[in-house]
Amino acid sequence: DLQGKVVLLDFWTYCCINCMHILPDLDFLEKKYKDKP
Repeated sequence: DLQGKVVLLDFWTYCCINCMHILPDLDFLEKKYKDKP
């Protein structure tokens, strides 16, 4: 049951340069929401 919880799905691969550029943003979001349900 994920109702009311923060869920982020991101599909990427190491050979995709644009996918690699988003990693700092994903790290930021992980830190921002780590204490949220």
